[in-house]
Amino acid sequence: MITPIFLVDENDVDTFRTVDEAERYIEPIDIPTNVVFDASGRVLRLVAVAEYVPRRFLKWRPSVERQVTRIELTDEFQSTQLTEILRRWVRSVYPERWKIDQVDIDKASLRELVVMMEIIKSKPANGLGHKRDL
Repeated sequence: MITPIFLVDENDVDTFRTVDEAERYIEPIDIPTNVVFDASGRVLRLVAVAEYVPRRFLKWRPSVERQVTRIELTDEFQSTQLTEILRRWVRSVYPERWKIDQVDIDKASLRELVVMMEIIKSKPANGLGHKRDL
């Protein structure tokens, strides 16, 4: 699995540096509406699993169950689909603010788009981008 991890929900794209970050962010209720890719375009499977959390203060109920999200590898690659999703997203966030030419976006490879996403997500301009993401 190649990081970053991309979470696609309709037209929004969130990025995560690690699988653990993505698993903590994605709620099990959102699994049906999200698609997850690694940086190579590999489709990742989201699975809701039960996790038991110990409770030391209640002897009659030593643990409580909660649903968490886990990410699993698949053999499916959709690098062309991920490339188009990232192109649309980069175009939608005012690329001129990051000195990214529209022609550059149209010709960019998947790896170049991943780098553009890292730049945009790490340096928000005028409230755009997310510091919690890459």
